[in-house]
Amino acid sequence: MPILSEITIPRRNIRSFLSALDRFRTDHDLTIDEAIIFMAIGDLNMAARQSDFLTMRPTSMTAIAYQLDVPRETVRRKVKTLLSKGLIRARGRELYLEDLKLWMAIGDQLSDSAQFLKAAA
Repeated sequence: MPILSEITIPRRNIRSFLSALDRFRTDHDLTIDEAIIFMAIGDLNMAARQSDFLTMRPTSMTAIAYQLDVPRETVRRKVKTLLSKGLIRARGRELYLEDLKLWMAIGDQLSDSAQFLKAAA
């Protein structure tokens, strides 16, 4: 059985990670599913990085559903909300982040929290 001091640090780091995710979610009036799908869209858009150049590649609802292992219909509903809030844009079936800087800022906050989690493990 772990002692209290062994539990306190991971718990604080998990709380920090969840707090960063919740701030983003509440700032943009999103559900947790919508926030995660927003982050996945950015991840898939950035998958085409070549050397030091950043190339945004479009993604699709099918790719998001596959990456997150959720039904495509769930992704479709959440994407509709993200589009209406102006967080992403669509060109035909192709989806892109509307605000790369926002995605990067949220990613940095979550990454900072995740680094503490990894260090504590």
